[in-house]
Amino acid sequence: MLGQTLRTALARMQLQRCQPVCATIWFSDGLCLQCNLPAEVSSQQELGDEIPQCKQQITWILHEKGHRLTTRPILQQLRAHNWHWGESTVKRALAEMVRDGELTNRHDVRPRGYGLPGW
Repeated sequence: MLGQTLRTALARMQLQRCQPVCATIWFSDGLCLQCNLPAEVSSQQELGDEIPQCKQQITWILHEKGHRLTTRPILQQLRAHNWHWGESTVKRALAEMVRDGELTNRHDVRPRGYGLPGW
């Protein structure tokens, strides 16, 4: 039960881009166990974790909307869902997704912008 609670809390913290620094467990007899976690993550590790998560959220938003979106509406939708990514991170994720065939970016159709390959 405790393990599941900690995993859920850590997953929520990752979505909010928080880094845990300390976990404290209080026992019924008044004793506690405290565990310090690393506060800083190297920028390469952080970037490696951010991009796949950002890509998943972009895909989810496009599925939810059901039509193509340009960069600005994608950023607005991410913020509306409380997913705060920097503009450069989102643009990098979009570029990688187009390069890898996960998305298309068309300007010759309406609405224009990024969409799923079948659109």
